[in-house]
Amino acid sequence: MEQLLLFSVLFLYLRAGMSNEQICEETKHVSSKEGGEVMFSITQTDVQDITWMTDRDKSIFAVTEPGKHVTIRNQLYSGRIKVNAYGSLIITNLTREDQGTYKGSVLRRTSGQCAQFYNLTLHGLTNERICGETRHISSEVGGEVKFFIKQMEVQDITWMTDTDKNIFAVTKPGKPVTIRSQLYNGRINVTASGSLIITKLTREDRGIYKGSVLRRTSGQCAQFYNLTLYENKYLEEQISMFNNTPTTSSVGGSTGAKTAKERQQSTAWITRILCVSATAALVMIFVITIVVSKLQTVPSRKENLLYCNLDMKHLQRGPPARIVLEETTVTYSHLKVAVKTNTSSV
Repeated sequence: MEQLLLFSVLFLYLRAGMSNEQICEETKHVSSKEGGEVMFSITQTDVQDITWMTDRDKSIFAVTEPGKHVTIRNQLYSGRIKVNAYGSLIITNLTREDQGTYKGSVLRRTSGQCAQFYNLTLHGLTNERICGETRHISSEVGGEVKFFIKQMEVQDITWMTDTDKNIFAVTKPGKPVTIRSQLYNGRINVTASGSLIITKLTREDRGIYKGSVLRRTSGQCAQFYNLTLYENKYLEEQISMFNNTPTTSSVGGSTGAKTAKERQQSTAWITRILCVSATAALVMIFVITIVVSKLQTVPSRKENLLYCNLDMKHLQRGPPARIVLEETTVTYSHLKVAVKTNTSSV
């Protein structure tokens, strides 16, 4: 019995290491964080069992069968391995040493054997290289933002924030985005280069983002982004002008461009109206000032003047005095009259 068991294990080992083994599907890139868990999913049907090994020691560390208990062959995985109804392998309490390439040799009852490869990446490790300096980008609440990826030969990018350290999305160049957090449902898109686009931004979206970029030939690096959100675009433009730094334009298509254009036109009209109102106010002040000045310089109406004609012969019996209302009707002349008065002694 023991010899039969040894022969079976040897057969499994040789089967897993065969160079002409058929490939089930393309390599699956999975990611998690240190201390988390990961599942190596099996999509094949009619599965009898799967033997598992890593690229480090090339030895079988576990065997799984759909709906049955996992058989652990390496004590490093004791208490850390589970299996689901399809035979998929689940590894928990991940450590730094778990990162790497895994191979599952799938034995099918009717269609033979094939090999499924997995590339496990752990994020949040202190030795992760930095792609480039942190990029400071901004947008407005309700708008959208793009996290640019400029790396070459990108295989996939896993995204997380500094708030919960959990992966919320995985993007691949030219492929649909994989969403891991319900908070981003219906709000995430991906470009042909793998860059991430988040729409319908809320105040909670501001903060530090990290994109762990897995490159085919040059390994993995981390790109950080600092997202700032403003209440409206006008405030953002004013702050940008004050800081003399360009703002990151959002990817919005014709709707966003139209909105920005209408906002600029409204601002221009408001500026024109304010200028016209200010000019009219200055003109009114000028006219009022002139009118007041003219009123102050007009001479007040003089009181009626009393004039009389003098008869040199009969001074006491001259014609009665008459009132002249207008100065222009009076001819002035120098007149000097000497009158003698008789004084009688008592």
